[in-house]
Amino acid sequence: MNRTLFFCIGLVAVFPIRHLHAKPTPKLECLEPVYEFGTVDGAKPVSHTFQIRNAGDAELLIRKIHAPCGCTSFLLSNKTLSPGSTLRIPVTVSLQGRKGPEEKSVYLETNDPSGQPFQLSLRGVVGSGIEIQPPMMTLRKNPKSTEVFAEVTIRDLAKKPLVFLEAKTTEGKLEISSTPLKDGDGFTLRAKPVANLLPGQQKDKIQIQIESGGVKNNLSVDALILLPVELIAAPSVLRLDTKAAVPLSRTIIVRSPGGINFRVDSVELPEEMMTSKIEAMGETSTRVVIGNIQPKRELDGKKLILRIGGSKPRVLEIPIVVTR
Repeated sequence: MNRTLFFCIGLVAVFPIRHLHAKPTPKLECLEPVYEFGTVDGAKPVSHTFQIRNAGDAELLIRKIHAPCGCTSFLLSNKTLSPGSTLRIPVTVSLQGRKGPEEKSVYLETNDPSGQPFQLSLRGVVGSGIEIQPPMMTLRKNPKSTEVFAEVTIRDLAKKPLVFLEAKTTEGKLEISSTPLKDGDGFTLRAKPVANLLPGQQKDKIQIQIESGGVKNNLSVDALILLPVELIAAPSVLRLDTKAAVPLSRTIIVRSPGGINFRVDSVELPEEMMTSKIEAMGETSTRVVIGNIQPKRELDGKKLILRIGGSKPRVLEIPIVVTR
């Protein structure tokens, strides 16, 4: 064979073999990139030191390290790792004011060929273990119905089984029912006023007994009850001035904010000389005109009494205040 031809064939054979060898590259590894800190109260910061390693065969360069949340801090003592070397990165997370499941991370941007930021995370639950949301019950009329009620959700923040045992109120103004949550880690507590509770604002407290991990626990929830007033009189107080020209005439409008049908059957007056005239303005509003009023000091502290008929008879009292 021609020697020149043999030499050229040899070059073709040798050069492809040399290109089969991979270029040295860095590789970032961390055996435990997620630290589970369990359940904490949040009063103290949580710290953990991650250990990363360059598992490649070229120098690893940490170009940038950052944390999206300002509550997370870190310490980077070196930005380069030779092949096979390790680096410790302490990370601290402030959990003050937080509650429930939390996960905070730092991200490393390097010359690892993967091109993706490397994530180191601290994960756990902040709280005493049991969460009540909202922390207080406010019972008011539901805009989509005539029912007055409120609900709170009670759950174990660590997702442990939580069992409702009983609930009772200190004032006896509420009826309580419970519904377990789908995951079994808590329940929804529903409260509604007992029958014949007077309209207006009232308070009660619910004492709750639960069981978690075989251990019984006692909780409490404050309840504010806002029962809508069925009838309103305007003005609610009849104010008179002794210096006013007499006789006086005053008009009182009685209406139902909830749209309840009613009628004013009669008016009891504190003096015989006074007159009253009842004028219906529809099924949910009535005008009462009080005439021949003599604004004497003797009227101060007395009342007009309106007797209301309809599906639920009741009495409305209008106090009289005389200005001297």
